[in-house]
Order: sequence, then structure tokens, then C-alpha cells
Amino acid sequence: MTEKLTGRYISYKRFSSPTQATGDSLRRQKKLLDEFLNDHNLVHDRTEEDEKTSSFREKNAKTGGLKKILDLIAEGHFKSGDDQYYIIMESLDRLSRAEILKSVSLFIQIITSGVNIITLFDRHVYTKNADIESVNRAIGALSRAYDESAHKSKRQKELFDNKKEKAKRGFLITKKCPAWLRVVETGRICPITLEMDKIEVPERAFEVIPERVNIIKEIINLSIGGYGKKRICDYLNEKGYKS
Repeated sequence: MTEKLTGRYISYKRFSSPTQATGDSLRRQKKLLDEFLNDHNLVHDRTEEDEKTSSFREKNAKTGGLKKILDLIAEGHFKSGDDQYYIIMESLDRLSRAEILKSVSLFIQIITSGVNIITLFDRHVYTKNADIESVNRAIGALSRAYDESAHKSKRQKELFDNKKEKAKRGFLITKKCPAWLRVVETGRICPITLEMDKIEVPERAFEVIPERVNIIKEIINLSIGGYGKKRICDYLNEKGYKS
């Protein structure tokens, strides 16, 4: 795209996992937007963000920031005046990762309303006058987005099912435990199936840490004896226990 765009834009950003909140996702999306805006004459209309929101189950389109944009489209908000409106997003997988017919339907709903979509990673503009090449481009991107999420969902379900099966058989399924326990390997092997492949992992179990158990018992006895939190802490510090 070489021509300078004019009109108004809606910035839309989305990320799904909590870890992305402190990661690179929003920074990357903002950087791409800033670089794009430097090359065009677009006026900001609004910004919507869907944080920790999945588009695989269409949550963003049903209850999130995208839902607000869709409601405004339905109300005719973006038809006022002569301005062209653009929803700007990193890529179409920000819009949807739902099943292909649902995601394509959402895409068509937006562009046929007269609101254009710009994807920043390739600087492509989708309009209601899109040719077959542009439509196929969108379908391909949305199809890949669904396939990626469907594969991830299937893998997560398999992992969860394996954990349930291990738990039924008495195997340890987490390393998280109280400070007076530790995780040790038992020496036995635990076979699990993941995506049709059978793999073997060491069996683990919880083991009591005797010296820490003694401290816990002492804390309980002190509490029963009427000691408060501060007094118990002072007592343990005086005895040289590590907190």
C-alpha cells in the first residue's frame, strides 16, 4: 500500500493469556500501530482492548471490546459524515480464532457495513469492495488462526486427561506443595500418552521434611498457648529459624 489513507480509525488490540499481560504482545501491537500511523493521515476515533480474552470461543465478540465495536456498527455510528472508518489490528487472528465459517462471517459482517479492516503485520486493507484475492487472503489467515487454536486446545485437553488418569492411579500431578513437603522421584516410571505418542516420565511423590514439620508443630502449639503472629515470629527468629 503506497497511498496515504485519510479518515478515522479504531484501534483494536487483543491478547489471550495472562502471561502476555506482562510480555511483549501489547508493546508489539502498539509499535506496529505507531509506525503505520506515521505514514498516514488518520484521526483517532476510539481504542478497544481485550485483555486476557480468547477469540477461539468468540468471547471478545460476545462480551469484550470487540463487542462494543460491533454494537456501534449495528447502531450506525460509523456511517455519520463522509469519513472512512478503519479498524486497525495486528492481524486477523486478533479478530477471531473461531471456526472458519463463524470467523469469516464476522469478517464479512464488518467490511460489508462499510467499516474497513487494516492488518498491521502486512499493511493490508480489507474493504467491502475486496477482490477475490483479498477475500482468499482473509479466509487463509482466519483458517490458520483456527487451526492453531484448535490444535492447542486439543493438546491441552490431552494433558488434562492424562493428569486425571495419573491422579486416579495415585500418581503425583503437581509440584506445588506446602513448605514442609518436597517432591522426590520414586524410581518408578509413569507411562503417559500425548498426541498418540506414548512417553515415559519418572513417577514423583511428596515427602515430608522432618525439620520443617517440627517447626510447624511448634507454631501450632504456640498458637494454642495464646501466642499471636508477631510473638510467634519473634520467638522463631530468636531461635534462629529461617523465615
